[in-house]
Amino acid sequence: MKLKERISSNTGSLGPVERSALYKAVFRTPEGQKVLADILNRVCNVDGYGFTESPIGLAFNNARRDVGIEIARLVWLEVTEDKTPEVKV
Repeated sequence: MKLKERISSNTGSLGPVERSALYKAVFRTPEGQKVLADILNRVCNVDGYGFTESPIGLAFNNARRDVGIEIARLVWLEVTEDKTPEVKV
């Protein structure tokens, strides 16, 4: 089975609330926190500066950063059915 088929068969069509709940279940554990920090800092460079002289490199760096921001949003914000995130206080 190809990776794309494996992923599709396991996730189906998740709604925003269910997707957020799954991310929280994984990334709010102590181990998940370490993995999340590694993804956000090393892979996605969310706190870094993605500028490069190459337009393609800049687009690539921004896309990686956007992925990290989306993962963090799903983990740390309350996602509702209307897809409007609410910050937990």
